[in-house]
Amino acid sequence: NGIDYDEKIYYTEDMKRTRTNRLNESRYCLWKQGEKLRYYDIDNKDYSELLDVLNLKRFSNTEISTLKFLEDYPELMSKYDIRDQYELHNLLKKVVDTSEYEDMVFARQPIIKFGEFDREKAICEILESVAPVTPEELAEYIYDIFGYDKNSIVWNHFKSLNQYYHNGIFSIDFKRIPEDRISKFKESLIEDFYYISDLKKLYMQMFNDADSEEVNHRSLKQI
Repeated sequence: NGIDYDEKIYYTEDMKRTRTNRLNESRYCLWKQGEKLRYYDIDNKDYSELLDVLNLKRFSNTEISTLKFLEDYPELMSKYDIRDQYELHNLLKKVVDTSEYEDMVFARQPIIKFGEFDREKAICEILESVAPVTPEELAEYIYDIFGYDKNSIVWNHFKSLNQYYHNGIFSIDFKRIPEDRISKFKESLIEDFYYISDLKKLYMQMFNDADSEEVNHRSLKQI
């Protein structure tokens, strides 16, 4: 229309970033993948039931995909008109007071992190506990714990496991507790719950010449 250039009017890249950030943080929409958004009056709803059911304070030193919540609580998501994991992530980011939680971070959609967490190590530990296993079965185990999209698991998280993959199966060697120590070690476990790190310490105290790596997810199945 022949209007003279004015950076407050013309749609520049800087203006786009500014508007994008404002929309992302807006209390009137849910923002999701692909810079898509939908009108949602955030401040005019009660989220007590949503937060009570999700119970985010139960998580520590882990991460969870909001896809897990979406599929675990379909009726709750329908009640709040939440249509995918990205909308849920954006909504929680806007209504949860992270100061009330210990080391809680809203990472890249749709992940929420709690405390210290090593994703690659966690996936390796899952593999150790269930191998031998097919890629499809392993993806299912990982999804059950963290809620990662199964397709993204295969493409993004299995690359580091290539050394354990052969002929369509993930398998991994592991150290075992010697047979002559199993009964004695088993008898010493009198508590209802142990961290594996504590089991390793106890094992080393009982058998001075032992290898702490003999106590692992797979070997514990022996007892």
